[in-house]
Amino acid sequence: MNFFALTIGAILLAVLPAVQAQCRRYPEGSLLPDPAMYYGGDGQFSITLYYRGQDNVPELSGQGFRRYCYIERNTGAQCPTMRMRPGDDVTVTIINQLNRSYEKEIPDIPVPGACGAKVLNGASNNMHFHGFRVPAQCHQDQITTTLINAGDTFTYKFHIPATEPSGLYFYHTHVYLLTYGGFVGGATGSIIFEGIEDVFPQLLDGVVERVIEFRDYPDPTRPEDSPPATWPTDHILVNYVPVRYPQYVLPRILMEPGVPQFWRLLSSGSGVSLRLSLTIDNTSQPLLVLAIDGTPLVSPRIETVLHMPSGSRYEVLATLPIGLDASRVKLITQYDPFSTDIGSGPHVMPARPLLQVQAATAAEIVDQNYNVLRASANLKNTVQSTRDDIKAALAATPAAQRQLYFSQHVRPDRTDGSFGLYVTVVGQQEEIYNVSFSAPKFEVTAGTVEDWVIINKASEEHEFHIHQIDFLILAYDGVPVATPFLQFQDTIRVPPLTRVNSDPNEDIYHNVTLRVVFKGDISGTPVYHCHIIDHEDLGMMAQFRILPADDGSSSFPGWGIAIIVVLGSLFILLVLFGVYKYRGRTSGHTLRNGHQNGNGHVSKVTESSTDSV
Repeated sequence: MNFFALTIGAILLAVLPAVQAQCRRYPEGSLLPDPAMYYGGDGQFSITLYYRGQDNVPELSGQGFRRYCYIERNTGAQCPTMRMRPGDDVTVTIINQLNRSYEKEIPDIPVPGACGAKVLNGASNNMHFHGFRVPAQCHQDQITTTLINAGDTFTYKFHIPATEPSGLYFYHTHVYLLTYGGFVGGATGSIIFEGIEDVFPQLLDGVVERVIEFRDYPDPTRPEDSPPATWPTDHILVNYVPVRYPQYVLPRILMEPGVPQFWRLLSSGSGVSLRLSLTIDNTSQPLLVLAIDGTPLVSPRIETVLHMPSGSRYEVLATLPIGLDASRVKLITQYDPFSTDIGSGPHVMPARPLLQVQAATAAEIVDQNYNVLRASANLKNTVQSTRDDIKAALAATPAAQRQLYFSQHVRPDRTDGSFGLYVTVVGQQEEIYNVSFSAPKFEVTAGTVEDWVIINKASEEHEFHIHQIDFLILAYDGVPVATPFLQFQDTIRVPPLTRVNSDPNEDIYHNVTLRVVFKGDISGTPVYHCHIIDHEDLGMMAQFRILPADDGSSSFPGWGIAIIVVLGSLFILLVLFGVYKYRGRTSGHTLRNGHQNGNGHVSKVTESSTDSV
């Protein structure tokens, strides 16, 4: 009897966490919960995550979607925020616990050179580390060939360069054909590189930090024929709290009047492009922007509207004015004029509220146990490093100049009238990406810079994103960007064509010019694609190859001249002084190790106790 009871108890202990740790959603109108925070320490970050699906959920019923999430193994926390430091060695283990019945939803697709499983099916998974320099190689950040199938365990191991900026990044599933379902299902989460409080100590020391993540999912009740212009195609989740049309019962965020909060804003939706404003009676208020796409600004600036396509991140200081009725203060997203009903499917994005500010006392804020930033004694030189990197990138001679364009039209290889979505290098043939046979479109060399012009020939906007790499936006439609506004980013919107009249030959194609910087040890085969996720899954993606910088080539000015001068000087010294034997030293490309202090391997669960569904 005792043995039987112990056995049943052991089974229940093993099963109950798996049953309880589902892909949760909070009730509408909840106090905004924080994501769970998971910390590394001593130069190491290690986490194990289960990848799970959840069927028969009310918000996705009848649409062919399900909830997906990454669950931390020990705590059951859903899509925890990973907090690590530049210079850390990172280990992320994924255990795919999807139901094997999902496999048949996509027939087996062979993947040449696969890392992990050899075929892609409906239960495949992987993880992309968005926004920072992890080589696109097996067990690091190679997304096109890394497959973790149902029942499999896979471990990522990589080093974060010590020079990587402190800021907000994120992770998400990125299996070709399955990425959109993963985003709609909610399988995204934040990554924070610690230390921005040491970049701006006077602004951030002692300030409450809030991580605010925006996700979206399609509204199954929206009519296809002539819906109201105010009816969006997608509902929004704010930290997994639904914000639904038309009632808009808003999650509430506590703020002490007159006391700034540091908001880390992540746009991790499948295609909704946000235009965020903190408003009083619908009038936009100033936000102090400190970082964009993970990189602290050289000069923080005031903005009233934050343009955030899917994948982008803003880090801002927000303040509730003293003496104001907080019910008048909301975070909204403004109408997106580029949202259209053309092509692969609409993402109609009218203005709507997302968050309701609620006034709170200092004691009430403390009771919530929010994370409070504490600056250390060591001022980080991130801003100066960014300024130097921008100067070096602008001074460098581009190793190549390329033009790429987005397009969409009826596929010439089909007779059913289906649309194709393409991202193409000018001069090459248009091709819908295929994981089984698409080859890299060109090669670049690490340590160089290139100029790319991204053109949109389509009738809807597209969002250009590149893995592993940052870029500077040099010009919009050929108009140069003023130097004070130059900033490293990894995602940029490209507006749709402007139709002048009924003659397509008169269409105006909009474009952006980018200075693409291939910095560091990033050799591998990354991708670029439209970050409207259903577009990427439909083939608006391509690979390129980054060659290592071990051949001595570089586009940065003065290196070749310096080498000649040094060699010439050595030769003269040999002749004049008769020094026939000497010991030379050479130096290669290395990664500098940075500070590796931390808080130890602890999992600080800060999720709200609000009931979830």
